[in-house]
Amino acid sequence: MNEFKDIAGLTGTKRDTQIKAIVNSLASQISQTLDKERLKSTIDEIIIKLTEAKLTDMSALKAAMEGLNEALVGKSEQEILALIDEKDRIEREIEAKAVMIKERIDASFECAIQSVSQSELSIKDEALNALKSEAAKETRITKIVKEAAQTALLGIVEKAEDVAANTQALIGSMSYKILSEGEFSKDRILHVCRALIETALDVAEASGIYADRLVSGAILGTRDGVYRLIKKLKSESIFAPDELRLGEQINELKSIDESFASMLKDIAQSTTSEAKAQIEHIAQNDLVNHFAKLRHLSETASDQLRRRIEEIRTNPRVSELVKASHETIGELSRKAEKLKQAAISLKERIIKSE
Repeated sequence: MNEFKDIAGLTGTKRDTQIKAIVNSLASQISQTLDKERLKSTIDEIIIKLTEAKLTDMSALKAAMEGLNEALVGKSEQEILALIDEKDRIEREIEAKAVMIKERIDASFECAIQSVSQSELSIKDEALNALKSEAAKETRITKIVKEAAQTALLGIVEKAEDVAANTQALIGSMSYKILSEGEFSKDRILHVCRALIETALDVAEASGIYADRLVSGAILGTRDGVYRLIKKLKSESIFAPDELRLGEQINELKSIDESFASMLKDIAQSTTSEAKAQIEHIAQNDLVNHFAKLRHLSETASDQLRRRIEEIRTNPRVSELVKASHETIGELSRKAEKLKQAAISLKERIIKSE
C-alpha cells in the first residue's frame, strides 16, 4: 500500500502538509526508542513510496523530513517548552518569595528595635545592638536561602538531567540575587557562597548520587554569581560620588579569588563527603582556570574604582559635591547630638521636679 498515491495530484502547501502528516504517521511507531536500523528501514520505505508516487522534488522531500523529525522529537520538544514555562514560573515565584521574606524580616527587626527602644529592659543596649546587627538578619536569611537551594537541588537530582550545568545555573542565579541585595563585603560574599556550596554537599550526601556534579556546579555557580556582582559594582562605580565608599570597595576586592580558594580548602577539610576529593582538586588545580576571569574582573574593577577616586579628588565640582555632602552629614550629626543632650537634660529636670 502506497499512502502517497492519493495526494499525487495535489500541489503546493496542501500537498506538502499531507506528505508531512503521512510520514509522521509512518514514523510514529519508531518514535519511542531510537533504533537506527529500524529508522533507516523506515526512511528507505518512505523514499521508495515517494518515488513511486512521483513526489521527489525538493519541497516534497523537505516536507517528508519535517514529518519524520516531528515524529521522533515532537513530544520531547513540547516537554522542553513545558519545562521552560515551569522554570520561568518557579523563578518568578522564588523572586516573589525572596522579596516577601526580606520585607517581613526588615519589618520584624524595625518593629522590634522600636519596641525595645521604648522599653525599660535592663539589657536594652545589649538587645538593641543585637537587633541592629546585620549578622542577625543574615543568619535568618542564610537559613532560608539554604532551604530554598536544597529544595531546588533535590529537584535537579530527581530529574537527573544535566545535573552539573543545572546546578551551576541555579546557584549562579541565587548567589547573585542574594549578594546584590546586601552590603558589598568580602566576608559576606564568602559567607553566602559557602552556605550554598555546603547545601550542595548536604544534598549530595542525602541523595547518595551526583556528588561531584553537584559540588562542581555549586562552586562554579557561586563564581558566576560573584562575577556578575563585581561586574555590577564596576558599572555603578562610574556614577559613585563617595571617595570613602569606593576605597572600602577596593579593599574588599583585594585577592577575592585567593580568599575563595582558601574557603574551598576549609570546606574540604571539614567534610567527609565523597565530594571532598573533588573540592580539593578544584581548589588546588582547576581554580586558576575557573577563576582567572574573576581575578581579571576584580583587578579591572579595582583599577576603575581607583580612577574614579582620582577623578573625585581632581574634579573641583565632584570634590565640592562630596565635601558638601560630608559637611551636611556632619552638621546633622552635631544637631542630633545636641538634641540628645537637650532631651537628657529635660528628663533630669522633670525627675528633680517630681
